[in-house]
Amino acid sequence: LDGVERLHAKVRHVYRLFGNGDKLGLQISPGGHKDIQELQVAAFRWFNRILKGDEQSLAENTGATYFTPEELRVFRDGLPADQINTRIHEEFVPLAAPPCVPESQDEWATLRDGWMAALKNKSFRGWPSEAGPLNVSQVGARAQNGCVARVYDFDSQPCVRLRMFLCHQAALEDVQQVRLSIGGDDPVGQQATARLRAILANTADDLGLPSVSGDGTPGDLPEGVAEAVFFPRGVGPAAWDASEQKQIQNRRRFMLLGQTLAGMQTWDVRRALQAIRVLPGVDAEAKLNVAASGDMTVPLLYATLFEPPPAAMTLFNPPATHADGPDLLNVLRYLDLPQTMAMAAERGVTINVTAPTGDAWEYPEAVIERLKWPNASLSVQK
Repeated sequence: LDGVERLHAKVRHVYRLFGNGDKLGLQISPGGHKDIQELQVAAFRWFNRILKGDEQSLAENTGATYFTPEELRVFRDGLPADQINTRIHEEFVPLAAPPCVPESQDEWATLRDGWMAALKNKSFRGWPSEAGPLNVSQVGARAQNGCVARVYDFDSQPCVRLRMFLCHQAALEDVQQVRLSIGGDDPVGQQATARLRAILANTADDLGLPSVSGDGTPGDLPEGVAEAVFFPRGVGPAAWDASEQKQIQNRRRFMLLGQTLAGMQTWDVRRALQAIRVLPGVDAEAKLNVAASGDMTVPLLYATLFEPPPAAMTLFNPPATHADGPDLLNVLRYLDLPQTMAMAAERGVTINVTAPTGDAWEYPEAVIERLKWPNASLSVQK
């Protein structure tokens, strides 16, 4: 409402400069973002007075519906095969050319450094300039059947506080290995969430732990391994209104700030990778295995490029291209997910991919084979 009033005040000033202040009106009525009858009365009255020069006639038939949405539809049998409306954004800015497999490590280094510079300056420039303290605090804990679950909150950035769940056998005092699931949607994350719910019992809902299908048993925890589940902003305990309209609004608002939701979730995952190494009882050099599923694989994949690499990363059904995945500003002008996968592999991460789009990862496989990286490992299961 205040935005409408500000716009009206500015436009009114322009109309008055031209001596037409009486030709601008403002009608505000309760009723949501709808073409309600009160608004139609004012609009039709304005049409008569300004466009027809008719000061006397009353507005008639306001609020009447003459056609159904189906009758108004132009393309009743579907869009034309040659339409570009749904991909017009791809026509505005040239996309990056398909990458060539480099012939040498020096050639690869030039490609990689250029991509990393573009990511920092063009895609993730909306990240906070200073990371700031994590301010990790424990907000809940429970022990059951020889296992313990702890709940921690930390600051991803000022005013954005996020939640992480950790569980392990109670006898495990010095955690040397952690399996971390982002969002909890992958099979490992679903199992971990089910076990957490079994341990936390009636406090699970109060602590914001999402429900999952299937039951978990605390005793199923692997010996010597801690399991963690982390939810970035917009997911799990930090979820917003799940309606489609609200999600569209959130995506637009991030972009008005020079960000995207996926870009800031990438920042959240970075902070989670930092936070897990300072949790009580977790060794700072603990072996870290991370996993994600679907769209959440994109924030995880990019976060590993900016933090000390985990030992292993498991990606379930990642999108084969950014065109089918979550939004990152400008990214397709410079690179796509296969190049990102190659950069992650170079860092010595053992990467396991389960996806029907297995052919999409031929580029990183070819780069690994050509440059013979000794520590690179990429396994793709279709």
